[in-house]
Amino acid sequence: MRLIKVDNDPEPSLMNEKLSSLKLNTFTLALFLSAFCLTSPSITSAQTSANFGIASNYLWRGITQSNKHISDSGGFDYTNNSGFYLGSWASTLSSGSYELDLYGGFSTQIDNITYDMGIISYQYPNDNDYFNEAYFSIGQAGFTANLAYTIGSQDNTGVAFSQGDLYFSLAYSKELQNGIELGATIGRYDFDHALGDDYSHLNLSASKSDFTLAIDTTTGLENVNDTTLSLAWSKTLKF
Repeated sequence: MRLIKVDNDPEPSLMNEKLSSLKLNTFTLALFLSAFCLTSPSITSAQTSANFGIASNYLWRGITQSNKHISDSGGFDYTNNSGFYLGSWASTLSSGSYELDLYGGFSTQIDNITYDMGIISYQYPNDNDYFNEAYFSIGQAGFTANLAYTIGSQDNTGVAFSQGDLYFSLAYSKELQNGIELGATIGRYDFDHALGDDYSHLNLSASKSDFTLAIDTTTGLENVNDTTLSLAWSKTLKF
């Protein structure tokens, strides 16, 4: 699902420095949504699942979060029949640190069009840092458009990952007859601060069963304009 960069390069860009310093917030959002879902009349139709995986390089919006090293991850998700959901996801980063994501929202499908909206908090407990986003996506016929807006952070005056930052993307996926799924995503990050390093990225992927091979490339970031090949394995268990 979603992550932030920790980079130990000897001369990190301003973007990379901010990516490595994001930290922990409260769990108010998750607790509120949990209470809402538990009082929903559709609790009997709830589904819970767990996921875990490993990746040769953990990338988020085109940027490595694990300093191009192997990363482990895992999470839990709760969904009820009304469309409301809650989830948590964690991943190792670099230098022994980790990321914890807490999210909740609502998804539905109307006339073959899918809608998803919610709030996610990116937490960095080792550094007591965080930032939060509100997101909305709409999809049809394999295409998905996504918009995310930063609504708060540990430092709302920062160059990156502060209130007002905007990320938008367009993705397409196609499943072939042999069980291989091809995907492509193009995204753009626009930072609210005038000195923010706005950048674009492209992701191309091929998945089969639990494995995904991906190519990521970015443009607009100093010392990060490269192309990265990564391999990931993940498994989801439903209860």
